[in-house]
Amino acid sequence: MDYQYPTTHPYTNTKQSASEESSSDPQLERQVETIRNLVDSYMKIVREDHP
Repeated sequence: MDYQYPTTHPYTNTKQSASEESSSDPQLERQVETIRNLVDSYMKIVREDHP
């Protein structure tokens, strides 16, 4: 899936895609990627169970 999760910028309250954000914390980036992958997997399972 190439879905770009929207995020809200904390200072301007504007939405931007995750690909536009940059983080200086590689561990945080890995954790976010893991969570996104888990959500994608969960959504695939839910869609299969409830067409």
